[in-house]
Amino acid sequence: SPDGVATRISLQDAQGSPLVDLLLGKTSPNTDTQYVLPVNEKQVYLVDQSFQFLGKTAAEWLDSRLLDIAAEKIHEVTGRDPKTGKVRYTLRRPAEGQGAQLMAAPDGRQVRQAKVDEVLQALSGLEIDDVADPKASAPAAGDLLLEYRLFDGSTYTLTIGPALPENP
Repeated sequence: SPDGVATRISLQDAQGSPLVDLLLGKTSPNTDTQYVLPVNEKQVYLVDQSFQFLGKTAAEWLDSRLLDIAAEKIHEVTGRDPKTGKVRYTLRRPAEGQGAQLMAAPDGRQVRQAKVDEVLQALSGLEIDDVADPKASAPAAGDLLLEYRLFDGSTYTLTIGPALPENP
C-alpha cells in the first residue's frame, strides 16, 4: 500500500517450503476487494476477496476455550515442585459423586474446603487470554506443577508460572 502498511500471509508445506507469500494491502472502498502483492514481485493485484476477517494477532486465531472439564470428573490432583518433582499436596476424591479431600493433612489442622474446590474447578472453563511469542520470552520454570487425573484415566498437567509482561 502507499503508506507501507500491509499484513503478510505466509503458508509453508511440511518441509518449510513456501506455498504462498503475500502482502495484503488496503481494501478497495465500498467493495469486497483487496490489494495483494506477492512477495518478491512488483505487480500489485486487486482481487475479488477481502481478507479483513483474518486475525491480526495469534490470540485471534485460537479457540479461547482450552479445557472445560467438570470438577466432578476429577479423581485426583497432585501439586508438585516443578524443579524437584517433590509432592507438595494431593487432593483425592474417593469415588465419583463424593467430595475431595486433602491427603496427609497435618494433625490438628483444619482444611479449607473452598480452597480444595478451587483447585478442582480450575479446569472448568479454562480459557486462553493471549499467547506469548516463544522467541521473545523463554518459558518460565513455573512455581507449581499440577497433575489432574480424571476418573476416565485421562491426565492433564499444568505448570503455573509467573505472569508474563504485556506484549509490546
